[in-house]
Amino acid sequence: MNIISTYKFIYFLIFIPFIGFSQGLIINAGQFRIESGHVVIAANGNWTNNGTVNCVTGSTVDFVGNALQTIQGTNTTLFSNINVNNTGGGIVLGRNISTLGNLTITQGSIDLKDYSIDLASSGTLSGETLINRLKGTDGGGVDGLGTGTITAIRTDPTGNVAGLGLNFTPTVALGNTIITRGHLRQPGSGSFTGNSSVFRYYDIQPTIMTALTINNFYYWDNGSGNPELNGHPEANLQMYQRVNYGGPTFWEPRTSTPNTGADFVSSTTVNNAVGGIIKITLGSTKYPLPVELINFKAECDNNVNNISWQTASEYNNDYFLIEKSQDGINFASLTQLNSNGNSSSIQNYNSVDYMPFNGTNFYRLKQYDIDGISSYSEIIMTNCKSDNDNEDILPLSPSNQYIDAIIQGISGKSYQLKLTNVLGQIITNKTITITDSQQTVRIIDYNLAFGIYYLVMQTDTKNISKPIVVTY
Repeated sequence: MNIISTYKFIYFLIFIPFIGFSQGLIINAGQFRIESGHVVIAANGNWTNNGTVNCVTGSTVDFVGNALQTIQGTNTTLFSNINVNNTGGGIVLGRNISTLGNLTITQGSIDLKDYSIDLASSGTLSGETLINRLKGTDGGGVDGLGTGTITAIRTDPTGNVAGLGLNFTPTVALGNTIITRGHLRQPGSGSFTGNSSVFRYYDIQPTIMTALTINNFYYWDNGSGNPELNGHPEANLQMYQRVNYGGPTFWEPRTSTPNTGADFVSSTTVNNAVGGIIKITLGSTKYPLPVELINFKAECDNNVNNISWQTASEYNNDYFLIEKSQDGINFASLTQLNSNGNSSSIQNYNSVDYMPFNGTNFYRLKQYDIDGISSYSEIIMTNCKSDNDNEDILPLSPSNQYIDAIIQGISGKSYQLKLTNVLGQIITNKTITITDSQQTVRIIDYNLAFGIYYLVMQTDTKNISKPIVVTY
């Protein structure tokens, strides 16, 4: 028997304690009712629901095939209990399902693909092992690429809710809460988009938002095959939370303790959910997930510009170079700050431009890795008008063919400008009378050898020296 097709007013009633279908079960119309006991889908048979199925509380559908079996059809099945005991690899979802009782994995995996299992307010998952587990694959069978999920809803949840593999303790009662586990790898953000998480994440959507203590974020690992770790070294595992502090949304690395013997990570969350959802996953310090730069700003205060920025994590970062511009096109070096070193927590940096241009000032960060690779931040701007007569010089985009500079000073006043090499030998020496408080001048207009030079502006009270690196 493999097809049950009835008129819509006819019940097909099963009330005996055991019935088996070796070629699968197809419900095409009417209502198929499992009154009690077990329905066994054996051999390579599938469950196909195109009609209406009523699985009475306490009934069980057993998948005991010797090849992959599927749950499919045009209609969703609301199961009471499911037992997967498949020797051919497990079952594959081709349709969303619900399980109000026990979803037990005895043998074989459950491949969610792009579908979902709803445990509602009473269902539980049990029996997972390293080999027999939930996973999500794509059409080609690649792990970590399926969008399927398993979801439970509970009131004031705590502990390992519904057996989903996340044991947590909230600081206050969460109220009605939806907990979702997925197996789609999560991409890193910012400069870490090439990295991705392990093949597991959790979304926790509470009524009352609060921080959580993550006692156990479980995963499956055997020390070599790493079925869920996606190449992340187990000893370097770290929990990440999706957050937003008013800038970009990013994966914030949380202080974590990996327990490699028991295959879990302990950590905490912050009360900073994105879209009302506490979203967490695992990555590692070797392959981090977050964007490095999460905040970069400049503010004028008492005729100086305070420049600050934050990084969410740093890996092989050497130093930052702050560059300054009057027009947002031609930038020159302002100051350099060393990195705080490798870090998986938020780092804060500050610098001051004591002589900003009168009016609009543009800034950008140039970050250098220890291997010499550099990258630029976005350009920011601030307006700092001053009644004071600041005197400064700012070299602009030096080339081996010419060097320009912005002179900031007192209109009508003359300044002596010198260009020297690293030995102090003067290459050019000229006096410039400026006609505006900020004026661009040509310092030299012939070829220079590659190397480091110094531009010196002499005022009534001081000498201002700025380095220049000629590289092209």
